[in-house]
Amino acid sequence: MAGEGDADYQARLEKLKDEMATAVRTGRLQRQAWLWQESPAIFIGKVSKIRLGKAPFYGPGQSAFILPVKWIRGAPSRKGFWLEYKSFTSCGPTGGGDAVDGKAGERFILFAKAGAPSSDRVIDSLSKKNALDQRIIGALSDSD
Repeated sequence: MAGEGDADYQARLEKLKDEMATAVRTGRLQRQAWLWQESPAIFIGKVSKIRLGKAPFYGPGQSAFILPVKWIRGAPSRKGFWLEYKSFTSCGPTGGGDAVDGKAGERFILFAKAGAPSSDRVIDSLSKKNALDQRIIGALSDSD
């Protein structure tokens, strides 16, 4: 801004960065609260193996074989399934969430539509490091 010194500019920039970070965190919290409240099926899944390949419309990627290990909501099933990306946007591949890029042995919370677990029914998945909602953090902590 005209007549603004370096210190004033830096202070304004830091304030803007803080406001943006708060907005992003608030959006993520709202999304996670929605997933917890609205998903017909919620379970903890463990990546048992990965398969390298090509993500649709994207290029190199992987898919993860998920074994449900603990059910929080929905009809329990132990049926494993391959989780992979479903589509592509200008921001990158979508569908499947964090678990698609998981490593063997890692656990994730998966939010899904009703029915037997499958890649097509998964709405999203979160790792412990990306969980912000306390219910999700608790569920992941209880599965360790």
